[in-house]
Parts: sequence; C-alpha cells; structure tokens
Amino acid sequence: MFIICGLVMSIFIGSFISFILTSNMKKGLKKNIATIFIALAIGFGFSGLLTLEKKSDEMVWNNGHCECGTKWKLVNIEHLKNNSGELYYYNCDNCNIIIRLHSNFNK
Repeated sequence: MFIICGLVMSIFIGSFISFILTSNMKKGLKKNIATIFIALAIGFGFSGLLTLEKKSDEMVWNNGHCECGTKWKLVNIEHLKNNSGELYYYNCDNCNIIIRLHSNFNK
C-alpha cells in the first residue's frame, strides 16, 4: 500500500511541485533527473505520513479493546472542513477513556 500510494502521490502532487521547483533550470538531463527525484521524494514523503497515521490509529485501536479489556464504543464523528476528513471518537465505558482516530475501524 505504501508503494502504490507513494507512486500515485508522486504523479499527482510531487510532479506538480517538482515542475515548479525546477522551472528555472536549463533543459537537459540534470533538470529531468532533479524533477523525477523531487517528485518521488514528495510523493513518498506524503505516503509515509499517511502510513504512519494509519499505524498509529491501529495501535491506539488495539483490536477494538481498551487496556482494561472493554470494547470501544463510538460516541462521536467530527467532520473536518479544511481537509475533508473525519475524526472518530471512541469511549471506554469502564475507564471513561476517550480516543480520537482518523480511521473508522467499525466498518
């Protein structure tokens, strides 16, 4: 998933930014190599951040159970306007611990 996401992000986001950053360079092999390198670095950087966020959510989710063994209960979903994502809030009825995740594991 990391590699596929990295390639897609490199094509759509990384290439756009790399073309802007290398626009002042003279045409040639150095410009092409720099453009590809920057696009891949940006794309795989974004992919790495998304992967880290998913892994972090999986660790906190703990297969749907709190540290005390009670199942998490979905209590709220918040829609984020700035990046069109959602935050999912889960509560443990036993400990009253609330966790906030970027992924919905109750699907």
